[in-house]
Amino acid sequence: MALDVNQPAPLNTTGVEQQPEVPRGQPKKLIGIFILVVLLLGVTVIAIQKSQNQQVPETPQETTESLVLSLSSPTEGDIAVDGEIVVRGKTLPNTTVVIYTQSDETSVESDENGNFEETILLVDGENTLTVTAFSEDGQEKSMTVTVVSGGEV
Repeated sequence: MALDVNQPAPLNTTGVEQQPEVPRGQPKKLIGIFILVVLLLGVTVIAIQKSQNQQVPETPQETTESLVLSLSSPTEGDIAVDGEIVVRGKTLPNTTVVIYTQSDETSVESDENGNFEETILLVDGENTLTVTAFSEDGQEKSMTVTVVSGGEV
C-alpha cells in the first residue's frame, strides 16, 4: 500500500493515528547479507593476493658427480722396509675411503679438496691393498695394488 503524505494517517479504533507497518526482520536481514558479501569479497581478495605472491620454489638440480679415485702412493710393486706404508690419493671431497689389507682395514675421509692419506701396517712379504671410495649417493670405486714388506731394517 502506497502512502500519500498529503492524506492524514488513518485512525485506529482507539482514535490514535496508525503508523504504516514496516515488515519486521527485513533491515536486519539486509544488513546480515551485506556483511556476508563484504566478508566473502575480502576473503577472495586476500586469497588472490596470496596466490599471486607465492613464488614457486626452484627445485635444486642435483648434479651427481661421477666418483673418481686415484692413488699417488703406493704404486704397484713398491717395497716397504719398515712394515708400514703411506696410502695417498684423491677422490671427491668429503668421501669415505676404506683401505683393505689381508690383515686389517682402515677408513679415512677425504678433505674438502678430495685428498686423503693414511699410514697402514703391512705383514712381511707380499701385501695386496684394496682402496675403495664410497660416495654418499652409493657409488663405489676401487683400486688394488700389491706391495712388498721386507720387515724392519
